[in-house]
Parts: sequence; structure tokens; C-alpha cells
Amino acid sequence: MAIKYVSEDTAPLYVAGTGNKKVLELLWGDHVTVLEESNPRWKVKARCRDGYVDPSALGDESLLEVYFIDVGQGDA
Repeated sequence: MAIKYVSEDTAPLYVAGTGNKKVLELLWGDHVTVLEESNPRWKVKARCRDGYVDPSALGDESLLEVYFIDVGQGDA
């Protein structure tokens, strides 16, 4: 299983490997776990849902990561 990120503004998460029925719209930077690389769409898990996405909409770099460290007196 590979980790990818949506690299376009939006990318539809489809119900099946073919067809036009969508589950939802993924947004730029969304974390996607690739379950199976098939044609024409890859089977993925994103936002706790399984579906299919066009591989051209995926990239290797995340949009943003934020870390909060509780030091007991405020945020660091």
C-alpha cells in the first residue's frame, strides 16, 4: 500500500473503476492510501471511504503538516 496525496484542486472519488458515479470530491492535499493499481483508475482509501481515483490526480508530496506540542503552559 502506497501513500499518495491529491495534487489537483479537486479529484472525484468514484464508486467503481469505470463509470461516472461519485462518492465524493477529494481536495488538494488529501491523504490517499492506494489499495490497488489498476486501469483506468486506482482503488484507494480516502477520508475513511473506499473508491477509485484517476492516478493522474495523485502526487507524492503532502500539502501541509501541523504539529502541536503541549508543554503544559501553552502551545509550542
